[in-house]
Amino acid sequence: MHKKLPIDTTKENAQELLKKINLEAEAEIADINAITKREVDKIFAQANKEVEAKKEIDLSQLQKEIEALREKNFSTVTLEKKRVILGEQNAFIEKVFCAVKDEAARFRLCAEYVAFLERAILEAVAVIDSEHMVVSYSSLDEKIFSAEFITNVQKNCAVKFGKKIVFNFQKSDFNDMGVTAASCDGHLCYDNRFTARLKRAYEEIYAQLQKEIA
Repeated sequence: MHKKLPIDTTKENAQELLKKINLEAEAEIADINAITKREVDKIFAQANKEVEAKKEIDLSQLQKEIEALREKNFSTVTLEKKRVILGEQNAFIEKVFCAVKDEAARFRLCAEYVAFLERAILEAVAVIDSEHMVVSYSSLDEKIFSAEFITNVQKNCAVKFGKKIVFNFQKSDFNDMGVTAASCDGHLCYDNRFTARLKRAYEEIYAQLQKEIA
């Protein structure tokens, strides 16, 4: 930007030349300033774009995190609701089973209980499939297992299975209704007491009750 004066410069034209040089210098400075401003503006514009882009990314990420948290909370609430409902259902079902057990205890006093015991024995015979069986019954049912009852069971077994079954009836100390049976060698056993029968049917009854209260 520093310009040398021509060799033939005189006092008369020196002022004019200096003035011209200063104008040219100012013009160059103005150009440089304009260029500088444009570059600065470009830099700021690019920076603003990057900031806005980062804001959008951060906002998008934040929205995703909020949505994920919302879904997690929703899932947690839903699972908790299901757990409470399931707990209430289970409590109700347990009440039903307790009521069934209470009703079953009273069933022992009914006339139909004798037929129930006979069916329990026949079912045990079908499962064990042995011509010699040991049948254990509750001491509470001792009066039922009379000679007449045993003879009747043997006749019905012969009719149902087409063969004679030799029974060894034994009184046991359990209080449950029904009987337990085993082959004479003890290799095959079958628990056909009420509690065992209820346990075997538990899953099916449970599923049915859930359908009823759903």
